[in-house]
Formats: sequence, structure tokens, C-alpha cells
Amino acid sequence: MLSVALIATALAADQSVCRLLLVRHGETSYNREGRIQGRLESELTKQGHEQARALGHWLAAVEAGSVDQVFVSPRRRTRQTLANIETGYSAPAATVRAGLREIELTMWEGQLRSELKDGDGNSDLDRWFQWKAHPDGFRFAEDGHSPLGDVSRRAAEEWAALRTNTPAASTSMVVAHGAFNRVFLLTALGLPVDDAGFLDKAGHFHFENCGAVELLWRPGSTHAHAWRWRYPTESLWMSREEELQRWSAEPGEEGQGAARGGAKVEL
Repeated sequence: MLSVALIATALAADQSVCRLLLVRHGETSYNREGRIQGRLESELTKQGHEQARALGHWLAAVEAGSVDQVFVSPRRRTRQTLANIETGYSAPAATVRAGLREIELTMWEGQLRSELKDGDGNSDLDRWFQWKAHPDGFRFAEDGHSPLGDVSRRAAEEWAALRTNTPAASTSMVVAHGAFNRVFLLTALGLPVDDAGFLDKAGHFHFENCGAVELLWRPGSTHAHAWRWRYPTESLWMSREEELQRWSAEPGEEGQGAARGGAKVEL
């Protein structure tokens, strides 16, 4: 299998390979209630704290001493997640990076997805369905904000900064957000951040709370060479080439529906 050969080469023959552990924050009160978070602050729930502590214990068991640098979104939920991780795992002091913040759905933040209102208090569900159907190019008329355009730009900047600032043969950890992480992963693999990529209907890149992905790349490379899910369940390695082939498949074909080691994820 191409991906297995690639990983064997990267780990055994290329001692300069760089790694990233990309983590989503634990469950928040907004997650539980079905509210849109974006720029707003929210607290981890009891389950969210437990999820993060469990991730820390897992890291201590399988990644002890391996993480060389940590980056975290400025939002309270990500910083709380990292603090809980650190109760069981000794990590370097984190650098807060504003660009790692979540996608910003400016006009809807704080509202329940099922009860969205516009600025005049009228139902805004029609516009929500427009956003869910075609996020690429969607803009809020009120402020001209393009949610996907903005997060795509930030993800590209953060990926470029990570590649520039990651020494050879080192491991970084990023603690950020569900939608941001999905766009970041697409960007790192050189896949399109468009309607199909962002919506990810097969759930291939869906981050559950405290889900973690591992990426590998060689210093100087523009894109990551391979990735896999690491936590809470581990998947097979998937190469960038395999992802490009999957992406080229027509919608509805088997390749388009592959997820997490070949199993379709039910959302």
C-alpha cells in the first residue's frame, strides 16, 4: 500500500521528518446546547473537562516527551482544554496564536442553530440553509464577512507559519477548533477548501471533541505527506496522493465516501 510505504520511508529513512498533533477542544456548553460559538467565549462542560484530561493521559502514555512546541487558539475553550491536558501530560509552554481561532459566523453567533434570527428578529433559517449548501462564496450582507474565505486565509497562514517555525525531527501540537481544524487539514494536504471540501459530507475530516489527528511532512515541503486519526481511535495512515485520488472521484462513488480507515462515519 502506498501510504504504508510512505510512512515507513518517512519514519525509518528520513530522520528529519516533522510531525503535528492537531487537536479540537473538549465539549462546551454551546456544543451541548447547539449554539453557534465562533468569536464568543464558552465554558467546557464537565464532559469536556473529562475528555481533555483523558486525552492528556493518553498523550502521557504514547507521546511522553515527544512534543517540542505547543500552539493554542486564544479562545477560553481551547485554553481550558490545554490546561486539562496538562494535568496528565507535561508539555512545553504554549504560544497563543490568534489565527487559530474558530470560523466566525458573525451574525449568528450565540444563537441556537434551530432558531436563527436576523437583525430584525425574523427567521434566518433560509440563509442558514444557503450557507450549509454553498459555504464557498457565502457572505453576510450586513457586514460583507465571508466565513469560509476568512478561515481559509487564516488556515493557510497558520500552516505556512508552522512549517517555517517547526525544526526538523520535531513534533508540534495545536489545540484549536472543529471547523478551523478541518480547513487546516485540507490546506495542509493541498486539497480544495470549497463547498465539497468544507461540508465533508462523508465525515472524513470531522473532528469530534478532543479528537486528534497526526500529520507528517519533510522540512521544506509545501504540503503534508500523510495523516491519520490518532485519538480517540487510530486509523490507517493516508497519504496525500491517496487523498487527491479520493477527491477526484465523482460524488457518490466509493472513493468519495471513504472515511477513517475506509469506514463511513455516521453524523
